[in-house]
Amino acid sequence: MLVLEKHRHQLQLIDVVNLLIQEGALTDRFKARLGVDVGNSPITVRFIRMSKALQENLDYPSKLSRLPSHIDRLIADGEAQTISFLGDLEEGQAAPEVVADQSMLGHARNGHPATHA
Repeated sequence: MLVLEKHRHQLQLIDVVNLLIQEGALTDRFKARLGVDVGNSPITVRFIRMSKALQENLDYPSKLSRLPSHIDRLIADGEAQTISFLGDLEEGQAAPEVVADQSMLGHARNGHPATHA
């Protein structure tokens, strides 16, 4: 659960930075002072998801399994999903996912929910 909270915090931080970019709050002087190099475009985070077929076959005990065959199946699925994701990204089809509950502010800003890809 701690790992999930860490990732949630990182997404929330990206959400705040995106808001600052959107509002023009990050001046060139401020960015230079902090040594950060973010442009004027929002940061996009993309997720590579486990296949639906594998998700449907996993249960709670499988989270604890260290069987080599199980680990191999997870790795193979991850590799296949990565190849598919990269193909979609190259073709411009890896659209961001809408993850409204990840928003630091807890609600949509300017009528748009937080987006992470």
